Amino acid sequence: MLEIDISADELLSRRDYSSAAARLSRTAAAFSNHPALCAFLLNPVISFDQMRLHGVDRLRKRLNKLVLGLKGQCRNRLVGVRHRPFTTALIDVEEDLVYCSLNHLSIPELKDQIVALHNLADARPVVVEFEQAMPEQDERVASAFAVGAAGVVAPPFTVKQPSDLLALKTFGSREALPFVALNGTCPPVVPAAPMVSVVICAYNAERTMRPCLESLRNLDYPNYEIVIVDDGSRDRTADIAKEFPEFRLIRQPNKGLSVARNVGMHAARGEIIAYTDSDCVVDPHWLTLMVGAMVDNGFDACGGPNYAPAEEGRTEACVAVSPGAPCHVLTAEDRAEHLGRLQYGFRKSALVKLDGFDAQFTAAGDDVDICWRALDAGFTVGFCPAAFVWHFRRNTIKAYYGQQRGLTAKPRRCCFSNIPSASICWAR
Repeated sequence: MLEIDISADELLSRRDYSSAAARLSRTAAAFSNHPALCAFLLNPVISFDQMRLHGVDRLRKRLNKLVLGLKGQCRNRLVGVRHRPFTTALIDVEEDLVYCSLNHLSIPELKDQIVALHNLADARPVVVEFEQAMPEQDERVASAFAVGAAGVVAPPFTVKQPSDLLALKTFGSREALPFVALNGTCPPVVPAAPMVSVVICAYNAERTMRPCLESLRNLDYPNYEIVIVDDGSRDRTADIAKEFPEFRLIRQPNKGLSVARNVGMHAARGEIIAYTDSDCVVDPHWLTLMVGAMVDNGFDACGGPNYAPAEEGRTEACVAVSPGAPCHVLTAEDRAEHLGRLQYGFRKSALVKLDGFDAQFTAAGDDVDICWRALDAGFTVGFCPAAFVWHFRRNTIKAYYGQQRGLTAKPRRCCFSNIPSASICWAR
């Protein structure tokens, strides 16, 4: 990465701002084709008092204009801004990555800060920097990757040598093997990884079934099984599932989504049951990050975001960014009032105590209902913003409207007692 300093005067003075833009243009022309360069990183040298004096909106707009100028000249390179914790309010959607320097934080504080950055970054990678070397740096690096950081920039750390020549020296693990806390993988493997049953409930899903199952085959989690519940499909959904003989396939007449989820729950052998939809493609680290959050924080349930992949056609692209996609509602950076229905995990013991999913929810609403009932029963519902899936929306206008009609249909009966303050407004 090539870091370019931008002073406060260059951001705030019209004359100096034009000079900074010209300097960035010359830098881009000189380095944009360098084979070792992956990103330009703007480093605004501003203080907290200057942010308060001149306003976040003004500084963000100035930075955003510089970022767009660089992106226009270097379409094959990433462009970002080096933030500090007090400048994260300046993060803009045009930045290709979210980069932040984090120092003097304990490991729990570091994890909390990275989770907060993920919620700001959406689908963009999060990279963190440690400006100063610390004795526990190895563990800090592993902790950053464990909560989903895409990269860590850290200075070398050297263990102080004993001054007595006759003194015996025992080499620590960090000296014998750098980053040993990653235990050979990135992100690090969940300690004593519990068995996870991934349940896919599918109905007429032949368009997206194969990429979904291929992504599940490539999960990096060490201890999982796949259970497919074909809910009376009339197309080639079951035939495609049979092409994956290592997965278990259960076929039943069409009874609706909640019944299919319960069938998968009873068939699951895992301690944790993770649900995702047949029109989703999971990230390889999806289970590692989600289960890691459940183990570290004692969550009874946990989920993450879903993102629409880039679409080539104009209609498909418009549908991908249209409102109405299933989403989560948070009460804190890592706590949820409810999770989006496209992907989440529950401890099987919690689902059994809740008597599973309510069969009245045949197409949607099961996610809100199960999370509200879990919270009422005293269970904890967590959120891991790094554990994401790609969701293929309906790719025609007709199919999109049909899906939205199904999502807004009223269930036969509803119970609205003890609803948390942050709730959903159902479209009529």
